[in-house]
Amino acid sequence: MRATGVGRRLLAVGLLLTGAAAFSGSAQPSAGRHITLASPDSRGPSPGPPLGVVALGDSVRAGSGCGCTPFPVRYAASLASRSGRRVTVSNDGTPGLTSTELTAELRDGGPAAADVAAADIVSITIGADDFDYAQATPSCPGGTAGCFDSQLVELSGQLDGILARIDVLRHHAPTTVLLTGYWDIWEDGQVAAAAGPAYVTTGDLLTRWVNQRLQHAAALSRATYVDLARAFRGAALGDDDTGLLADDGDHPNSAGHQLIAGALLQATPSGVLATGTASRSVPAARP
Repeated sequence: MRATGVGRRLLAVGLLLTGAAAFSGSAQPSAGRHITLASPDSRGPSPGPPLGVVALGDSVRAGSGCGCTPFPVRYAASLASRSGRRVTVSNDGTPGLTSTELTAELRDGGPAAADVAAADIVSITIGADDFDYAQATPSCPGGTAGCFDSQLVELSGQLDGILARIDVLRHHAPTTVLLTGYWDIWEDGQVAAAAGPAYVTTGDLLTRWVNQRLQHAAALSRATYVDLARAFRGAALGDDDTGLLADDGDHPNSAGHQLIAGALLQATPSGVLATGTASRSVPAARP
């Protein structure tokens, strides 16, 4: 992999998020589950109703491996700074969460259901923990990545169900849904390279297939797909993203969380910032 491009992307995100860290008089907000943020200019009248943000998904959202403010909080801070509104963020990220487990969390009485019902914006990062490299063997049809065909089919079904369930929980109200892809579903950068070429090749191919399914599910539901593969690894997907990753090579470091927050902000419809109501909705499940 080439160690280029990371510095330029970090500079762009830094400019995009300028001022976001000044909210609520603190540059490092708590990473607790429920946080309310105010813009630096909150002394004046609010230009609209508060925005509710909920983050669903796996350890990436939870901030595992970083010891830093996770990107859902950074994203909410940038929303507060840009809109002048108060923003409430519920970070429901759970380390190790699979798409099947997220489906269960969204059932009536589930730990995330009430947060989603109250949210204007729902961001989701899910799917990586559906796959385990230990299952990959050269004997699988189509090579090691072919070991995961059934999991890919299952992921597609779960994604459709998750997005339809969000629409039900929101009572079909307009809701901005941001579904992120992955730079790699397993370790990446120098850590992945140390594991050998078979690991890198399988991870790259399977990540591409997972991202394709995420993008397809988003398109079917009119959610917004947020491409983190190119954000981390450049347009040609060849950059070495080690500088954006924690020491485990798996989770984002502080710079990586900042980059994700910037990607989410760029993907947020301008109408949401102007009115506090989402402009993209998840339709009801088709019969």
